[in-house]
Parts: sequence; C-alpha cells; structure tokens
Amino acid sequence: KEKMQPDDANVSLMDCITKYGEMEQLGENDMWYCNRCKEHVQAWKKIHLYRAPPILFIHLKRFHFSSTTHRRHKLDTQVDFPLNDLDLKELVTHWDEGKEPIYDLYAVSNHFGGVGGGHYTAYAKGDDGTWCNFDDSRVTSGIDESEVVSPAAYCL
Repeated sequence: KEKMQPDDANVSLMDCITKYGEMEQLGENDMWYCNRCKEHVQAWKKIHLYRAPPILFIHLKRFHFSSTTHRRHKLDTQVDFPLNDLDLKELVTHWDEGKEPIYDLYAVSNHFGGVGGGHYTAYAKGDDGTWCNFDDSRVTSGIDESEVVSPAAYCL
C-alpha cells in the first residue's frame, strides 16, 4: 500500500489497521481470473476482521519496494500504539461474550539499521508490570514505558 505519511510523521496503530481494511483495486500485475467472464480483471478486495485471536501479533511493514527504482528502503515512520487497551471492537465483527477484542501489549521486537543489515532488540513486560530491554545477552529491567513506543518497533 502507499505510504500514509512522510517518514518523519507519526501515525497511530488504529490508522494502520483501518487502512489495512480499506477497499482497494488490484493492480495490473495482480489480475484475478473471473470464473464468470473467463477473463483476468482488476478486481477489488476488502479485508474484514471477522474474529480476533486470544493473542494478537501485529507485524508492522517496515520495508518498501519501489517498482520504479527496483530498490528497497526502510520505513522509519513512528507508529504510535497503546501499551494497554488496544480496542478493536469497532473493527472486529464477531466475538464471544466476555472475550472482547481488547489487548494489552506485553512485547515489542525492534529493528535498528537498514535494508542491508541491522540489529534486533526486544522489550517485554514481566508479570510484575516492569518493562525489560533484551539486547543480545544483555537484559535491562526497569525500562520507562515511554521507551517502548519508537520508530524501531517492528512486531507487537
């Protein structure tokens, strides 16, 4: 999909999820075979979130391929996401009573670097509510919550 904002602007996770579900027409390179007319057509697609899993894993698209330059580059747009109460009730159409699609974050994988290489770290929230930073063999506890949301966030 096209970029929502320039790399230096922030977007919200809810904006990203909403954009993911918007209707879009497939491009000429993604033609779909229609059984009725027996031709390849530029069909329309729309993704609906029917049910949500008990544990939600979100992978943020951090790399972009340019069809004009045939190069990849990393997207460093900060995606602001809540640490608690990510509420997807307006986007998910079905859930069981008492199992509303509301999520608390407990881990983030980060990627630092570019397309050709980089370094991965992680934040994780312990049972006591304390955030820790995992960086190779080094573990730092007592991390401030404000450090968890960053442009390096890759998987939530």
